[in-house]
Amino acid sequence: MSRIKYDDVKAAAAFHGWKLISTEYKNLNTEMEFSCPEGHIVYSTWKKVRENFYCPSCEEAKKRDNSIEIKPKAKNVTRVIALDDATAITGWSIYDDRNLIAYGKIEFSQRDSIERISKLRQWLINMIESWKPDKIAIEDIQLQKFAGKNGHTESAVTTYKVLAQLQGVLLVTCFEKNIPCTVVHTATWRAHCGIKAKSRADQKRAAQLYVKSKFDKNATQDEADAICIGAYMVEKYIKNNEMIEFSSL
Repeated sequence: MSRIKYDDVKAAAAFHGWKLISTEYKNLNTEMEFSCPEGHIVYSTWKKVRENFYCPSCEEAKKRDNSIEIKPKAKNVTRVIALDDATAITGWSIYDDRNLIAYGKIEFSQRDSIERISKLRQWLINMIESWKPDKIAIEDIQLQKFAGKNGHTESAVTTYKVLAQLQGVLLVTCFEKNIPCTVVHTATWRAHCGIKAKSRADQKRAAQLYVKSKFDKNATQDEADAICIGAYMVEKYIKNNEMIEFSSL
C-alpha cells in the first residue's frame, strides 16, 4: 500500500467539501486542522476524519434545530426576527431587545423556485404567528459578480431575479400581517459588525467569528449572517426597550 501524502489528504477532504488548513501531514494519528463545509474549525486526526467527516459544531446545530422552544414575549420587550433570506437555505435569528433568544436555518429542496418561495412564505407566517415579533429585518439582495469565460466579469442575473421575487413576497407577507419590515443592505450590517474581509468565504467566516465572540455560539454560515443582521437591527434601533420610529430618522 502506498504511503498517504499531504496532497492525498487535501484532495480527499475537498471531495467532501472540507478544507485542510494544516500545511503538513505526518501520519494517520497526527492531529491536524480542518474546516468543515460550514466553516467550523475541526481539530482531529485524518484517521478519524476520513471515517465519517464528523463536525461537532454542525451536530450541535442539528440538535438545536430539533429542540427550539417557542418563548413567550415579556412585556415592554421589542422582539425582532432577522432573515438571511435565500430560496434554498435561509438563516434566521430572534432577539428580545439585545438578547439573542433563538436562531437556526430552514432548508427547501424543491427544484421549482416558485414552490420554494411559497414554502418560505408559509414558514414566515408560522414564525410570525408563533413568535409574535414587533419587527422583521431581511437582508437586501445583490447582483453577484463572478469570473466568467475569457476573464470577463459576469453576473448571476437569474439568481438575482429569483431573490427579487422572494424579497417582494416576504415584504408583502409582513405587510399583510401588519409587521413593520426593514430591508438591510449587506454592506451595512457587515460594517456594523466590523466585518472587513474581501472574499465571500472570508466574509462568511468573519461573521461566524463575530457570533462566537459576541454570543459564544457556534453558528453555521447562514445562521451567523442572520444573527449579525439581527444584531445590527437591535443595536441600531432599540434603546431602553423602545423601537425608534423609522419615520423620524
